[in-house]
Amino acid sequence: MWQKDISGPGSNRRDAESAECRRGKFSLRHSALSASLRLLLLPTTERVITQKQAKINITGGRVYIVEKGTIDTRLVPCNLADEFRVNGLDVIVSGEVKVTPDVAGEPCCVPDIVITEISR
Repeated sequence: MWQKDISGPGSNRRDAESAECRRGKFSLRHSALSASLRLLLLPTTERVITQKQAKINITGGRVYIVEKGTIDTRLVPCNLADEFRVNGLDVIVSGEVKVTPDVAGEPCCVPDIVITEISR
């Protein structure tokens, strides 16, 4: 199974402003903004990953993507389909890692990722 981005009516992408991808941002979910304008309002892209091996890690009810070959690089997925929310699942992921401000009460140094493609 694979998931291909990106937004628009009928896509299987979760709205970029999900319950997990919310730190330091205002809610875009209920706005009347066009899809292209919503994409412009997303945080700045820090880096792009392409076809990176990773593992889904669910800890304390939070879902993370952990890149293989890195030391504890956890990413918070903004638009991960339910079928990929399986602890320990190996995936291949591409996406945009966003500059994510640290917020009190949230895990430190865990940037958001807007997934553009993911497969098992």
